[in-house]
Amino acid sequence: MMISFFFGTSFVVAPGSLADGTRYANELKQLHDLQVPFGDYFSQIYSEDGSKLDIYQPLLTWLVSRFTSYYQWLFGFFSIVFGFFWFKSIQLVRGLMPDRINSLFLLLLLFFAFINPIWSINGVRMWTAVGVFFYGLLNVHFLGNKKGYLFLTLPLLIHFSLIISLALYLIYRFFPTKNITLLFTLYVLTFFVGELDLGIIRGYFELLPGAVQSRRSYLSEEYVTGLKENVEEFAVHIQLYLFLLKYLIIVLVSWIYFSFFSKKARQFTKFSRFFALVLVFSAFSNLASQIPSGGRFSVLSNLLVVFSFIWCLSGNIKRHISMAYQNIAVCILLFIVIVQIRIGADYFGAFLFIGNPMVNLFNQDTTPFVEFIKALL
Repeated sequence: MMISFFFGTSFVVAPGSLADGTRYANELKQLHDLQVPFGDYFSQIYSEDGSKLDIYQPLLTWLVSRFTSYYQWLFGFFSIVFGFFWFKSIQLVRGLMPDRINSLFLLLLLFFAFINPIWSINGVRMWTAVGVFFYGLLNVHFLGNKKGYLFLTLPLLIHFSLIISLALYLIYRFFPTKNITLLFTLYVLTFFVGELDLGIIRGYFELLPGAVQSRRSYLSEEYVTGLKENVEEFAVHIQLYLFLLKYLIIVLVSWIYFSFFSKKARQFTKFSRFFALVLVFSAFSNLASQIPSGGRFSVLSNLLVVFSFIWCLSGNIKRHISMAYQNIAVCILLFIVIVQIRIGADYFGAFLFIGNPMVNLFNQDTTPFVEFIKALL
């Protein structure tokens, strides 16, 4: 937990940045400077004109604002919560691997860890909720621990959109069949689906409760156009990263299906049920990715895919990959991991490496590590 807290104190909010973290830092400073009473603050943000639908980030921000305006403290507490579930999930993955791991397993572990990395506290609401929900799924379907159901419902207090994941999970639980071949076919079909008709989706959106109508702008033509323009402006290495990530996931899913289920090796019923869950969430994320901001659900499905792949490679199931394919996988994974770290370098500074808790808590570093490195070159 202290490692997580230290990372949070090293979080960087660059001047003029449009990152979500900048908004949280400004909100903290405003609440501290004005000493806004609890009742006034929450009556304002949960009014009909307010945009908040969850409690975690507003409550923690208000509590921290009682004693400081230094955003390092806020992101330190964000990191403690995020890091608890992050490290717990990583420990479960590491437990599937042999004691001495080769380069493939090492890169798979890093790849898994960086699908939803700790610097995602920049968008603390969504990504903390995803981390908690994923940990809940592992508790229920991997550890067989019923307390996991608590972690499946807790994310609703962190980010409103996880109600979709919970509803999808309930559909999975009560769906009359979990035929792997049928679900795999559905997954492949949704992977190649074309762009969805946003007009139809807007029509269904109008049927939702008034509390979520503030998110209607996500379906506007202006928002869609803006997202497409942003994607087109991505650097070449980011576009290659997104391409490789997308097709790596379908390769992993297909490898699991053809190496395990097509041979009718059904004795591992726990793994079979888990893989059915993976296919359901992956098929949904394929569809959701066609909707503005819907691609965020792929983080959860990717976590499930990579966990199931590592599980399939583990001593529990003992599936193997030829050395030639391992070498290809190592190259692809190495590139993806490097790019993921590069993305993270926009959100932590040099004091992550040269600082200490006392310095970081009272020194607001505003230079992302990537800019620090560029200045040295």
